[in-house]
Amino acid sequence: MRLVWRVLGWIFAAAALVLLLGDVIAWRQMGSFALRSLGLVWRNLDVASLNGLQVVLERYLWPPLWSDLVFPLLLLPGAPLAALLALVFLLLGRRRRGGGRLFGR
Repeated sequence: MRLVWRVLGWIFAAAALVLLLGDVIAWRQMGSFALRSLGLVWRNLDVASLNGLQVVLERYLWPPLWSDLVFPLLLLPGAPLAALLALVFLLLGRRRRGGGRLFGR
């Protein structure tokens, strides 16, 4: 399972770097630096899938899932969010040394 966490961590780390690079390129072209939100990046990549996710969550699953969880996450800056997820997954996948293990496993 640690391998899965590490792979996910490195994928999110690469995504954070790509998003940050895109923000830096936009800064160089526009002249002002701003971190793009995750929703803006997703909308620029594929607006139909973003709209589809909203429809599925609101119509078929549970409307507060979109309005209370997913939509606020989409407003967060993409690069720091991806970096945070990378850190979490890489910490979950790290090798632990010696004793101090919980539950004897």
